[in-house]
Amino acid sequence: MRRLLVGGLAVLTGAALVFGALAVVPMAAGALNKKQCKAVSSIGSDIRGQGASNSLQASKLKAVGSSFSKASKKASGKLKSALKTLSSLYNTAGSKGSPTDVVRYFVSTSASKRYTNALKTVITAISSCATSSLPTSTTG
Repeated sequence: MRRLLVGGLAVLTGAALVFGALAVVPMAAGALNKKQCKAVSSIGSDIRGQGASNSLQASKLKAVGSSFSKASKKASGKLKSALKTLSSLYNTAGSKGSPTDVVRYFVSTSASKRYTNALKTVITAISSCATSSLPTSTTG
């Protein structure tokens, strides 16, 4: 049980760090439009502003879910779907009875796969937005 709890906490903490860092990543239009880049950039500041980045408390998990839901309203396509999936997963986790139940839920096969796939999509979007904001070199 301890191994399950520690492993689950590592997954949640890793994701929280990714989204906590979003507030400092400069965003601009690239493969995604400005509205979508703004959506993914807002997640980190929303989560940090609510003090929810490293918590397994029900209210904090639901706050994270709400942040993903809010961002999904500004997104479209695969990104919107991924943000809705993350919102749903965090809201469901927030309805679990204890931190141990939350971890069990996140490491369950179906939730884990959905979480991983959605997180990949969002991280790809973040990368696309961040990369497009880099200055271009005009040497030559």
